[in-house]
Amino acid sequence: MTIKEIIDGLKFTVDMFLFNPSTGEIFTEPRNDMDKTTIDACKGAIELLEQTRWIPVSERLPEEVGTYITTVDYEKHGIAVGQRYYHGKGLGWEDDCVIAWMPLPEPYEAESEDKE
Repeated sequence: MTIKEIIDGLKFTVDMFLFNPSTGEIFTEPRNDMDKTTIDACKGAIELLEQTRWIPVSERLPEEVGTYITTVDYEKHGIAVGQRYYHGKGLGWEDDCVIAWMPLPEPYEAESEDKE
């Protein structure tokens, strides 16, 4: 199973918790605390998985200017992983043969015992 398939399954789960099959009604908010907990957990997992998923440039480019982890296909030298700065609208990425990208991870932060 791919990360994309897992994300799609989690999105489906969220949709099911906001749907009443007997009436066809779609809710804008969870119906109870258990549904809210499940929906929040699914949305959190989706967000984390999106941060670790390679996104082909053929699928889409980043929405924001910034630095990203990229996979580059150099015809003469093979595949390489590194960081590239995205200026918007792919400027510079085509010349570098960027084929996929992902956001940089959040910096490490030690968890304290007080956090929940």
